[in-house]
This record gives sequence, structure tokens and C-alpha cells, in this order.
Amino acid sequence: MKIKVIVPPKYGAISKFSEGVAVIRLGDKETGLFGLIDKKGIEIVPPKFGNINPSWIDDVSNPFPEDLLAVMVGDKDNGKWGFIDRTGREIIPLQYDYADHFYQGLAKVRLGDKDNGKWGFIDKTGREIVPPKYDGLKHFYDENFAAVKLVNKWGFIDKIGKEIVPPKYDDVDIFRGGFARVKLDDKYGCIDETGLEIVPPKYDWVSTFHRNIKGLIPVRLEGKNGFIDKTGKEVVPPKYDDVDSFREGFAKVKLGDKYGCIDETGKEILPPIYEDIGSFSGGLARVKAKKPSIKIGRKEIALVPINGGWEEINLSSDEDKWQSKCGFVNDSGKEISPIKYTRVEPFQEGMALVYFNHFGFIDKTGVEVVPRQYDGARSFSDGLAAVRLGDYKKGKWGFIDKSGRKIVPLKFDEVSSFSDGWAAVRLGSKWGLIDTLGREIVPPSYDAIYPPDYGSELCRFFDGLAVVRLGDKKTGKWGLIDITGNEIVPPKYDDVNFIREGLAAVKLGNKWGYVDRVGKETVPPRYDHAYCFYNGIATVKLDGKNCQIDKTGKEIVPPKYDEIDNFYDYEDLAEVRIGDENTGKCGLFDKKIGKEVLPCQYDEIYDCSEGMAKVFIGERVPYDDYIPEDYYLVGEWGIISIEP
Repeated sequence: MKIKVIVPPKYGAISKFSEGVAVIRLGDKETGLFGLIDKKGIEIVPPKFGNINPSWIDDVSNPFPEDLLAVMVGDKDNGKWGFIDRTGREIIPLQYDYADHFYQGLAKVRLGDKDNGKWGFIDKTGREIVPPKYDGLKHFYDENFAAVKLVNKWGFIDKIGKEIVPPKYDDVDIFRGGFARVKLDDKYGCIDETGLEIVPPKYDWVSTFHRNIKGLIPVRLEGKNGFIDKTGKEVVPPKYDDVDSFREGFAKVKLGDKYGCIDETGKEILPPIYEDIGSFSGGLARVKAKKPSIKIGRKEIALVPINGGWEEINLSSDEDKWQSKCGFVNDSGKEISPIKYTRVEPFQEGMALVYFNHFGFIDKTGVEVVPRQYDGARSFSDGLAAVRLGDYKKGKWGFIDKSGRKIVPLKFDEVSSFSDGWAAVRLGSKWGLIDTLGREIVPPSYDAIYPPDYGSELCRFFDGLAVVRLGDKKTGKWGLIDITGNEIVPPKYDDVNFIREGLAAVKLGNKWGYVDRVGKETVPPRYDHAYCFYNGIATVKLDGKNCQIDKTGKEIVPPKYDEIDNFYDYEDLAEVRIGDENTGKCGLFDKKIGKEVLPCQYDEIYDCSEGMAKVFIGERVPYDDYIPEDYYLVGEWGIISIEP
């Protein structure tokens, strides 16, 4: 890469390049002047404009919206606005008191001051499509209508300036999907593109209204919520204390402190009797409710309807007495399982884990296919579920299928769930691997198999490899096994991490290196730390400094930098920094030739497109003393070119 300093840092701001031209600002945000510069560093237009639009040139992706830039000459209160192109040629004379940037071929302009001036629209030739006569206006955005204000009332015009809706509303939203929300005398309604009031302004609130919306539209009146359809018809009168928007054809409603559910016709599928209702998924939703209880002698029981009869739930403790019960309902409003469980999990592989005193499983019809008999259980994975009999410390784990049949006997002290046909199992203090038939692929012989030792319920192989350990966490040794259980790397390392692109980082003593899929040390342990490979390159640390190596161990970037990062989309360039993030200096390093091509003398470097980048010298100023990482830059910017 060939790096050339085009302009040394001297500007207060520089935009991205657009077709070979960038906007520059000389000076600070308050008093600085704007101009144009090309890729050679030549000022096409010397800094002379007091303001531009869009003004946030540090962030905007294209400083020339629709090929024109709004510019202003004079002071910010009394200057005149017009438009120039990328050559600096004045396309629209500087005659307006304000001009917004172009969008969909039109730009907002104002004649007069911001309090009493009049607004209109011009096209890219400068022709006044809508003469400045309105007190305010909102842009067309993605619709064919713009909101206009006249004597404190709002209406709408089309793109040729014709008034579709005369100014008569107190406020309006922009059109979305053919409809716009309007407000009159503190009441909301909705109009269509012809100006017809689909919903007269009579509600205290109307939700977003457009033709592509799914389901009904929430409205509010006198503190109560209801729903209307897209024609404005009131399908559900305002009677609920709260409502949600529709998801998968259903909306949750609240009456008092209870929840119910309606469908898209407004029919109450679930009456508001539940403490909570989850979202529908696959036609089912979890519900929570408290069941009434009665006393029979010294016992207090809750009666739960099931199969045309009643089941008694003994409330044996205060916890049981006050604990809400859970179950499932279908999209017809039917309770497919009795609301008797203290815990239910989402359906996985057609089965849901349920709990009341013991764990069991129900299918999507609500039938307890696996009766509640287990002291511990996990959801189904790979067609099997882990179950436990006995307490957490001394109980034994095994696996059952969806019929409840024991596929793996309950003999293990701990297990992971299955993933990709494998599960980790522990006997005593040793871990092994089994397949879905219960066959031992790796006999329990290791003190850890990653990731179960790290708290995961799944045993996953990474890039076809899993990490194993012999011994305790502090002094044990680590190795690697493959998916057949073969020891690729015998446990001899002090740590193993970051398996990616066929290589794993390994630690011996206090030094890190890498091994490949057959256990060969491709990079002997010599680094203080090592990270994963990405596109054939890994960052490592040596004597407190970062460097980068390839898969053979060859140093691509020498160990002399405190930070190394990829530089945007340039594969062969790295941004390097000497010193810390706040006070250090950064430059660019060419990984292909192994050379620093831009010295570390800048505080920041940013890509600004089209083979150009901007460099900064200055300071970071926090917006808030309590959040130092949220900052803005105060200093000067320059320009560099990047050539292959």
C-alpha cells in the first residue's frame, strides 16, 4: 500500500468523499467556514460559506444529497442560502433565509426569519414548486404528500403544490402507507390520501396507521383502550386498561390487573383472567394464573379442571399457596394443559418441560406424555431430554425419549444436553462423552470437557474439536479430542482456548502458542497471550506489546504496538497505536510488505471512502464526566490517500 499525506491536519472537519469531492470546515463549529476540496488537496471552493446542509459532515455518508449542497453566505442569523454542485458552481442563487438539503427532488426553503418566515419547496433547477407561503412544513419523505402549516393549522399538499387537505388540523403526522394521523381539539383521527377522514378525530390516542399494518389498530378514549380496523370501524370498543399490538394474529389486552387475548376480528379468545400471557408461537402461548383454594379439614387445596373432572393440588406450604400456576392455551382459547404447574418451559421439539413438585413433559395437546416424576430435567434436544432422580448433589442423571422411555440409564452424576449427537456425562469427578444411543464415545476419564465445565448445558465441538482437562482448574492440564473421541492433543497444556480456522491457542507455563487439528505445534508457545485466527491472521502479545502472526508463526506485524486493529475494508492494512487509547499515537502498517507506511503520529484515523482517509491531531472531550468513552473530538483534520 502506498500512503501519501495529501493535506496535513488543519481543518476543523472533513466529510467523506463523494465522486472525488469532500466538504471541509476551517475553524470550529460556531465560527468556522465551509468549502470544497478534491483528492489532490486542492480547494475547489475556499472556505467561505458560513453554514451548509447537511451540517453534520463528520457523520453523513453523502455530503451531496442528490448531487447538490445547500450553502449559506453571511452570519448564521442573517445569511442567505442557495445550492452549489461538486465543482462549486452556483446552481440555485443564494437568496433564501434557510434551505434544507434535497430529498426526492425537492428541498424546503424559507423566506424571512425562523419565527415569522414563510416556507415552500423548490426543485433542483431552483423552480418554486410551492412558493414560500406556509408558516411551517414537513417533508414528503417516502410519500407523495407533505404537511403544511398556515395560521397554526396543518394540512397537506401534493408534489405539484396542490392542497389535498386544507390547513384545518392542530397537528398532523406524515403519511405512512397511504394514511396520516391528525389531531383536532386534542383528539386524534386518521385521513387517507384523498383527505377523507377514515377515523374522525374523536380518540385521545390512535396508534400508527398504515395500509400494511397487520391486525387491528389500538385506540384510546377516556383512559380505556380498544381497536379499530383499517376502514375506521370500531371493532373493539375502548374498554381495556391496556392493549398490545398484534403479533402472529393476536393481541394481549389488560383489564384491571388481569390479561386476556383477542384475535384479529376482535373476538376475545382468552378472557382477562390471567396474571400474564406470553406471545403465541406455533399456535400456543404460556399463561399464568392464581387458582382459588378451599380448605378440607387441615388441608388447603386448589381444584384444577382436567379431562372433564377435577384434580386436587395440595397447597402444602405458604409458598405453594401464593405461587401462581402456569399452563398453555391454544389459539382457539382452549387451555390445552391445566393451569396447575409452578413452572413451564417453551416447547422444544414438540415437548414442553413442566413442573409441580416434580418434573415431567407435555405434548402440544396438553397430555403429560412423561408423568411428573423427576427431581430435575432439561428440555429436549436431539430427541432426548436429560432427567434426574434424587437431589441436586446426590441424584443421578440419564436420558429419556419423547415417549418417556429411558434411553440412557440414570447413573450419571451430571450431564449436559445433547448437541449434534453428543452429550457430556460425569461419573464421580470424571467426564466423558456419549452418543444418542447411550454408547460411550469417550469413557468418563477427564476432569472437564469444555464447555460443560464453563456452565453450558450443551456439549458442542468447535471446528470439530473439544477441550478436555485432567486435574483441577489451577494445576490441571488441557488437551483436545475430536468428534470420534480420539485424543488429538494429550492433556499437557496449562490452558487451551480460541479454537478457530483449524488452530487452537495453547498455553504452556506462562507462554501461548498454537496447535493444529492433528496436534502439531504450528506456533511454539512463546507469547504472553494469544487470540483466535481471523482470515489467517491472529493477534498475540509479547512483552506487553501486540503483534500479528500468520498460521506458520511468521510475524506479520512486529511486537511494538499497544493496539492493532484491521483498518476498515483494507485487508493488507492495520491501524496500529503506540501508547494508550487516550494519549497514544496511531499510524498504518502494511501487512503485505511488513512495513509501517504511516508513522504513529496521529490521534485518530478514519476511512473517508474512495481510497482516502482522514487523520486527526487533537484531544477527546467527554460529553459527560461519568461516561469518558462517550466523547467528541476537538482538533484538526488532514487527508491521506491510500493506493494499492
